[in-house]
Amino acid sequence: MRNPVCYTGCLLIVASIAIGQTMPPSTITYISKVPFIVKTAVFSDKLSVGGRTHTLSGNIQIALAPRKTGIPSDHSFWLSKPLPVEEYQKIEYSYTYPKQPLPKWKPIISVEANNTSFPFGSLLAAFQLQYGDSATLSFRYKKNGKLIHHAVFHRPGLPPVIEGYRQKEAADSIDSKIKSLTANDPKKQWMGFDSLRGRTLKLGAGKKLDLLIRKNNWNRDSCILFRLYSSYNKAKPRWQLTGHLLSLDSLESNSQYLLDIRYVDMELINTYSLKTLPHWYQSTLGRSASSLIGLAVLLGVPYRYHRFRLQREARKRKQLEDQLTTVQTQLNPHFVFNALSSIEGLVSNQENERANEYLSSFSDIMRDTLKNSREPIIPLSEDLDTLEKYLRVEQLRFEFKWMMDIDPTLDLDQIEFPPMLLQPVVENAIKHGISGKSNQGLLVIAIKKRNNDLVITVEDNGGARVTTNQKNKGNGYGLQLTKDRIERLRELYKTDNISFNLSHQSNSSKATYCFENWIQAYENSYH
Repeated sequence: MRNPVCYTGCLLIVASIAIGQTMPPSTITYISKVPFIVKTAVFSDKLSVGGRTHTLSGNIQIALAPRKTGIPSDHSFWLSKPLPVEEYQKIEYSYTYPKQPLPKWKPIISVEANNTSFPFGSLLAAFQLQYGDSATLSFRYKKNGKLIHHAVFHRPGLPPVIEGYRQKEAADSIDSKIKSLTANDPKKQWMGFDSLRGRTLKLGAGKKLDLLIRKNNWNRDSCILFRLYSSYNKAKPRWQLTGHLLSLDSLESNSQYLLDIRYVDMELINTYSLKTLPHWYQSTLGRSASSLIGLAVLLGVPYRYHRFRLQREARKRKQLEDQLTTVQTQLNPHFVFNALSSIEGLVSNQENERANEYLSSFSDIMRDTLKNSREPIIPLSEDLDTLEKYLRVEQLRFEFKWMMDIDPTLDLDQIEFPPMLLQPVVENAIKHGISGKSNQGLLVIAIKKRNNDLVITVEDNGGARVTTNQKNKGNGYGLQLTKDRIERLRELYKTDNISFNLSHQSNSSKATYCFENWIQAYENSYH
């Protein structure tokens, strides 16, 4: 960012160096007896021996500096204390360069106060320098010809030069630190770099390369252009901008490259030859060994892939079974809570004998549920046996009637079924459907074969009941776990053919489970 330069009495300038990737003209303020401003591109930020200023660009413009207004500047050289403005009428100036070798002295025209941008209404000189040319700006007194100030501008005819290099591995843990220290080392100690002599460099296979380009005190580090291309490819890529530390990270092994470097605004080029050595597998022996290894891999890949797929499917199945078991085990505390509530109700009504009978049967049910809680599926006959025990226990309290209608063609011992999948729905039908109807309540569980589908219905003659969203009333948690288990079963068996539907009428409720092609799958497995 540029800072204003202000004069109060005598000239006081504060300047900053603008850093960028493009090369717009820069301004240099010379604080001398007659302050002036030079506009050019990249220039040396230190005066060389003899007071010369080097510039990469041949375009140079020089203007008289304002004395009482703030001006922008990229850099400044303090040479002497400025003369009073009133002295300007006694002073004249001239400039010389190869196309105008003889000085032509001209009077100084004061800067207008309302001009705030270059050249501030007073352009002293504008000229173009070729490589190796110099230009001179001089100020003197008109009366006696005494020289006041003499400034020299030179455009060197030199391309950039690579002084050091560093080979590095693809993964270099200290790379950033070395780069930072090297780029900012004023003593040029070049940590980890070797000196480069000549224009040829040989690299190890798989190596990356850092190059250190000689600095010349340019006001911008990013003033070098480079292009890297294969020595076998005649098409040259576009120039890219870089600084004095150039990293080449895309060098391929067993290849030859040419690297061109030049300064911005200059066409003089230095070309370097880079050669990368081959990896072992790029040699004749290595290619033969690679072919044999490739053949072995090619033959082994199908087998390895098959094993990997089986293992992946087994892991996924185990994960889904664990998830199913987790949801399933959540039913146990839910079931225990409801059972203890039933026992509490019997005790509260002083029906101790029935409570003891309930507790005894409840212990049998708990043994069954604990035994099956870690199994994703069990024989359907075992699950129905546990369900029958539960129905007889609940019948002690509510005195309803129930029946199971089982298709005689079904082999219940061979058909496997998720344990406790029916119990929450049966419990919901009892507690919220027929519990208040005493011996008029009827619960029918039908297990049928429809083609190859297993269809189970749980139907009661109770009235309409509260919805499953009303979990705070105790009849939604078990049904929600049932739906979660069915979702896990669909994932486990990779099917959408397992469904659950619950419907309510004014005088009945019905829950329907449908397992499509479930019977055929088990008949194929066991017969």
